[in-house]
Amino acid sequence: MKPNKELSKHCQLCDHKLFNITEGTKCGLTNEYPNFKNKCSNILLNEECDAKIKEINIDVFKTNGKKNLAYLNLVVFLIVTVAVFYYSIFLELVALEKGVFAFLPVFIFISGLGFLGLAFKPLLSYRQEKKVNDKKKKDLDATMALYNKEYDIDITFDKDVHGNKTYHSEIKMY
Repeated sequence: MKPNKELSKHCQLCDHKLFNITEGTKCGLTNEYPNFKNKCSNILLNEECDAKIKEINIDVFKTNGKKNLAYLNLVVFLIVTVAVFYYSIFLELVALEKGVFAFLPVFIFISGLGFLGLAFKPLLSYRQEKKVNDKKKKDLDATMALYNKEYDIDITFDKDVHGNKTYHSEIKMY
């Protein structure tokens, strides 16, 4: 029997989970792939569940913290790009007034296109990461709802002298 991705989401939260890199996730009670309808009657939502909730919610928290920086980066590099374009056009107009066609302003203009990549790459990365993490959280919350489990999580972080962040979380399950 092949593993079922939807049912394996339940096993990812269960303390009975067995994981093998070659076979994937199996139930520790039956040593079989998950095989149930809607929800598992033997699921044990304790340590594995807490760890998964922390992991997913901290990832969402980290991603949300990148939003302002991604948009700031977009604005700054768009301004730089426009400035480079205007500067290259200005240089070309000065050269044309003197009756010369200059390649340097054309090169500068084309180089300015590189700043567009610098402007959009962090924003696109942020949006992709947010999409992935939001889906993981939505799947987690849907699975928890099947077992009538809800949680509140409080996430904080500390920064050391080098700017490295250490995340802390407290979970209240009910």
